[in-house]
Amino acid sequence: MNLANIPTAREMGTKLGSLSRLLFREKLIQSRSKNFIDEVSQRLKALKLAKSWGYTINESKSIDFVPIKDKKLGHITPRVYIQVAVSPPEKDGIPPFTQLNSTIEVIDSIGDLQSRWHIDLAEIKYQERWLDLIYVAQQLCYPMYIERIQNCLVGQRQSVLNAVWATEWNTTN
Repeated sequence: MNLANIPTAREMGTKLGSLSRLLFREKLIQSRSKNFIDEVSQRLKALKLAKSWGYTINESKSIDFVPIKDKKLGHITPRVYIQVAVSPPEKDGIPPFTQLNSTIEVIDSIGDLQSRWHIDLAEIKYQERWLDLIYVAQQLCYPMYIERIQNCLVGQRQSVLNAVWATEWNTTN
């Protein structure tokens, strides 16, 4: 990532403040959660033009969304907590995160955890290894798609969608 693309602490604080107001105005988060986000926003703004910054919204001060109705579970409450820190990378193309830990949980009406999703830097680095495999898969698949799209564009009377629809292919093409 380019250093110029990393928001300053003040810019990130401003974005969090805007997000807080939007979520609260649309009645998506509890007022307690708005206060927690606003606290983080103010702390970041105080760091002004710093390019190295971080914030934490921990489990005890999570972002709690308003309860919503679920067909199976009745009322559920999504909640989010996160720990983020960024620092300018030593060279372009490297993500600026020195810390990234994000959790989304779904709690039912009696307070039991029903679902939990978590992502952290270790998982992201593991997923980066998949990029080589994805690249190979793209090299195998995309040339055929591109050829079919080009054929549609140079006179074959067929829609692009129909040409690339997998069930329309036969093994001789």
